[in-house]
Amino acid sequence: SDFTFTAPTSLEYNGSAKTATVVPAAGKTGMGEVTIEYYNAAGQKVPSAINAGKYTVKINVTEGDSYQAKDGLTDNTWNFTITQVELTPVVTLSGAISNEYNGDKNLSAADLAKLNVTFEDSGNNAVTVNSSDYTVTASYADANAETDKAITVTVALKEGTDAKTNYTLADGGVVTGSDIKGTITKKEIESSASVYLKIGSSTTATVDLSKVPGLPSGESFSFTADDNESLTGFTGDVSTSTLTLTSNNSGNEGDSSTYMVTGTGTNYVVEITVTVTLTSKEIKEITATVGADLTYNDGETVAGIVTNGPAIDGETSATFTTTYEGIGNTNYPASTTAPVNAGTYKVTFALSGDSNFVADPLVKEFEIKAKNISTATITFGKTSYPYDAAGVKPTDVTVKIGEKTLLSDTDYTLSYGENKTAGTNAGSVTVNGQGNYTGTATGNFTIDKKAASVPANASVKVGETATIEVETDGTITLT
Repeated sequence: SDFTFTAPTSLEYNGSAKTATVVPAAGKTGMGEVTIEYYNAAGQKVPSAINAGKYTVKINVTEGDSYQAKDGLTDNTWNFTITQVELTPVVTLSGAISNEYNGDKNLSAADLAKLNVTFEDSGNNAVTVNSSDYTVTASYADANAETDKAITVTVALKEGTDAKTNYTLADGGVVTGSDIKGTITKKEIESSASVYLKIGSSTTATVDLSKVPGLPSGESFSFTADDNESLTGFTGDVSTSTLTLTSNNSGNEGDSSTYMVTGTGTNYVVEITVTVTLTSKEIKEITATVGADLTYNDGETVAGIVTNGPAIDGETSATFTTTYEGIGNTNYPASTTAPVNAGTYKVTFALSGDSNFVADPLVKEFEIKAKNISTATITFGKTSYPYDAAGVKPTDVTVKIGEKTLLSDTDYTLSYGENKTAGTNAGSVTVNGQGNYTGTATGNFTIDKKAASVPANASVKVGETATIEVETDGTITLT
């Protein structure tokens, strides 16, 4: 070979340019000046070899006493690779992390902001990485309530950044430690029940605490009586999930007291207020049934919420009040008007009043499910849309179910396909149901081809050959 190539001696990334040398081989004289150029793995010429990756060296030689000028000289051995540096993410907390149970094991944005992330190399030297070049996620092993609960933090370098090119992260960027902990407290909720207790000697009434409305499904509770003082006409006892109320043959008709019970579960603490009313009248039972498969009806009345009753056996003249109320995460204040929106509810049937007998209120729970949006009709404001290299994203979209026009960001959100290819129905938009709607619906639209355009400065000299390239956006280039 006419030249001797020497690769850089230190090939681990350090932010500085790596310099190779190419000189005439021993005994080769009369050459011109040699200029070195660096090309990355994609074959692109770069000013210098700094970032991690494989580089190929090419030289340009000017005319000398014995040799002609030559550009782009290289050899298949004239290359070297700059290796990435492994960094270890170090995580510390800037404040305590404590939240009420919400069923999500992932940390919120507010809690992620309390995680301070720094980086060290293998020698424990601090390395600066721009915060815009990496992401941080963190989660517990599960979503259950617990004190001093271990948090697992995952740091990921963003694609397309210098940090991703030049560094790798130890253990895949996963960080755990005895100091990275948080607390999930039990969610506090309230519930209530009402019961009549007949005045007499040791007469009793019972309340099944596990069936008190509003208790989360799938949660088991341990119930204990609170410090109940100033009870009128009775005593109470809690055993397992049953509250037993016993009359002491005192008190008057209509006297009322509250008995407080606390239920403790894995993720919830429920305070139950039991209203106990004394009576000398006969206590009867209200019966009623509610629908089991209810679906949102586009804002109209939902049929079948109450399918039977309310009634009291043998009392055809009994009258009732019916009250609806949201439970759990459903916000619907107590009302005699039935709800129409998707959610979970309770309905309370209470005797309006009778001089001869009383009845404990009957409480039933029901759910109105979100409606599947898959039957929606999707229309667009235009018959077609011009090509856009970034992807076509129409916003003049109308979504209807029947005659009802749905509201964007209330009933649904929009997401788009790639939409970078012209053609009839080549574009797509997906309607994602939310709130009272669930599921998805897809609509298609036409993307017009872009007219080809030649740059104003494009030219070819007589006798020369040019390559014509037509880009997907219609632009023509001559090379």
